[in-house]
Amino acid sequence: MASGRVRLPPMEHRMWALVLERHAHEGGASPSPAVIVASVIVIAIIGRVAAHSFDRTRIATYAASQGWTLTGCQWKLFGPGWLGGNKTRVYAITYTDREGRTHTAFARTSVLSGVYLTEDRIVS
Repeated sequence: MASGRVRLPPMEHRMWALVLERHAHEGGASPSPAVIVASVIVIAIIGRVAAHSFDRTRIATYAASQGWTLTGCQWKLFGPGWLGGNKTRVYAITYTDREGRTHTAFARTSVLSGVYLTEDRIVS
């Protein structure tokens, strides 16, 4: 011990050592892959439920703007045009028009595209 001084590691190494020490002290084990996968699935389900709610409101607003009464709205994963959907979702809808006729149709919608109908048929 020639100089009597203690050599400290560079500042960034000391900071990382403090972070790792705090992480270990707080019981900071990394989440398991199963927890990560489960979290992603839960977030995806919540996102899908929220998207359905927004889509249904958008379709009902569109129907009301046309003077229609929306009587049914059900998401169809494999509805017409689902393959080339470009992030639109397809719903089978039933509505009554101004003249009282009942229609069935497929409504395609997304936040950016609005609502448009395909295969609109009068059933009564």
